[in-house]
Amino acid sequence: MESFFNKYLSAAKSTETILYTGYVTAVKGMVIESNGPRSVIGEICTIKIPSKNKTVLAEVMGFEGTTVKLMPYGDTTGIEIGSEIVASGHILQVPV
Repeated sequence: MESFFNKYLSAAKSTETILYTGYVTAVKGMVIESNGPRSVIGEICTIKIPSKNKTVLAEVMGFEGTTVKLMPYGDTTGIEIGSEIVASGHILQVPV
């Protein structure tokens, strides 16, 4: 009977239940400002670019009031006001 539930348990463990999202409000040089997502300094976020059907990773660099400031790790072509941003819940770490 236990093996019957194993596939359901593994699916439940790998499912992301809460996504913290926000949207781009401004782009100033290489700094992207957004309203949300709920995040911490150093957290990696994904910026969705629907017009190019791609995403760009960005790191949370700071806050100003309720504005989140992000630094992208790739080409920012196509990012526009309203582009969705999704927080990963993970801080960039490099093993040593």
